[in-house]
Amino acid sequence: MKCCNFYFLYIIFKLLAVKAKLDPKQISGRSTRIGAAQDLLEGGASIGQIMAKVGWSKVDTVMRYVGVGDLSAINSQANYR
Repeated sequence: MKCCNFYFLYIIFKLLAVKAKLDPKQISGRSTRIGAAQDLLEGGASIGQIMAKVGWSKVDTVMRYVGVGDLSAINSQANYR
């Protein structure tokens, strides 16, 4: 297992929640995936690259979480790399 994949971070968050006496059921790694996707988009990553990095299999998921309404905005960013 790679040390920096999202599942590994999810486990770390759960363990830290227990250590902090928080309910681990209330902790999710979802916000880290969304933040990573947004950072990747801002950095000029393509939809495919974002999907591969955060583990999403549907373009719709990327679109929903990065807040882009259509592919043209992402495609135009990819052209400037």
